[in-house]
Amino acid sequence: MSVTAAVANDEIHILGEGPFWDPIRSCLLWVDIVRGIVFEGALHPAGRIEITGWHHFGETTGAVAVSAQGDWLVAGQDSLICRDPAGNVRRYPPLPTVGGKQRLNEGKPDPAGRYLIGTLCLEGPSTTETLLQVDHDGGVRAVDEDLTLSNGLAWSPDGSQLYSIDTNRRLVFRRSYGANTGATGPREEFLAFSEGYPDGVTIDAEGHLWIAMWGLGEVRRYSPDGELTESVSV
Repeated sequence: MSVTAAVANDEIHILGEGPFWDPIRSCLLWVDIVRGIVFEGALHPAGRIEITGWHHFGETTGAVAVSAQGDWLVAGQDSLICRDPAGNVRRYPPLPTVGGKQRLNEGKPDPAGRYLIGTLCLEGPSTTETLLQVDHDGGVRAVDEDLTLSNGLAWSPDGSQLYSIDTNRRLVFRRSYGANTGATGPREEFLAFSEGYPDGVTIDAEGHLWIAMWGLGEVRRYSPDGELTESVSV
């Protein structure tokens, strides 16, 4: 099966990424990483997304998520930023392993609310980028320390499997995940690509991955067995 995507709004982004549904405000959030902006958007029946607000953070914004209290957790250049519903902003200390030549990239909360966030090198090829897990108490540990570009994250519907992308190696990893404890098992190669670069990813109720393929103009859907079942041309 193959379908074609339509343009959702007329905003021109430098690097638009990371759509995340805000259930508190019933709106879609996403970022323009380079401009350091978090956008708010209202969904319309025809598929259009009306931009209803935007907020500039003065540094790169790699990702955004929402807490149960309605706070936004934003991945800044090298640290996490919390913006509460009143608009107050608090910046946390820089995360370990994120230096001047790196920035935070894709991040998502796990099923229990821990935050996983990766890094990207700003100075050319790298094999030492990290995927970090930030626990509820603020403790940080490295899940991976040998990535080329840490990117999309997704969990299986039951929270027992974590999928993560290393873009420049063209790999999607899979490993066991303890939703209650945050424990991670050994990783394995789930998908490897010979063309295009896997970038963002999400998962649907049937456990199928939807992967944005940078350089190919496609979003692909893969079954839990790794079978390509659908593609969306963009």
